[in-house]
Amino acid sequence: RPVRAHLLSAAEAGDLRKSLPPGAETIRVTEIEGWDRNACCGTHVRRTSEIGMVKLFGQERVGSGTRLHFACGFRALAACGADRARIDALVRLLTCHPDEIEARCEKLVADSKSAKKEHDNLQAALAAAQAREALAAAPRPGGVPVVVRQQEPSGVGLREMATALVDAGAVALLGRAGERAELLFAAPDGLGLDL
Repeated sequence: RPVRAHLLSAAEAGDLRKSLPPGAETIRVTEIEGWDRNACCGTHVRRTSEIGMVKLFGQERVGSGTRLHFACGFRALAACGADRARIDALVRLLTCHPDEIEARCEKLVADSKSAKKEHDNLQAALAAAQAREALAAAPRPGGVPVVVRQQEPSGVGLREMATALVDAGAVALLGRAGERAELLFAAPDGLGLDL
């Protein structure tokens, strides 16, 4: 379709989607014959066929309208090429057919969640075992075990260890050395011991 730009008076531009700026007597309008007419002062093609390919990236609601995010012509072609390169990289990484990428990724996410859950359970079991060991050797002022302990950098987390100790009725004074030192003090609710 032909595209033409021309000037309209304020009276002629009354049916445009946007009103004229205050004080403007004329406005530049770009018109796609039989399709659209809009106020615009940008550079435009002579015919819609010059635009070439259009790739839509997404859309969002803006007020009562919709904003489209897109590229056209060689930019759209380059975007498709970049998408294809990403797909090829995923195919190589996942060693699967392009049609299987989504299913393979879903399986990886599920496996990762399952592994994390198993890891968390093992950490809790290890923390409970270490807590029992620490409780056996802990001093008991006022009858309450107080565990003062420095955790290994790659060992059980301070929070897991503190939880296991507090669940057993102990006071936990824990620390971890490293690039960023950590300290954690925890005690059971309603503890009568003055710390």
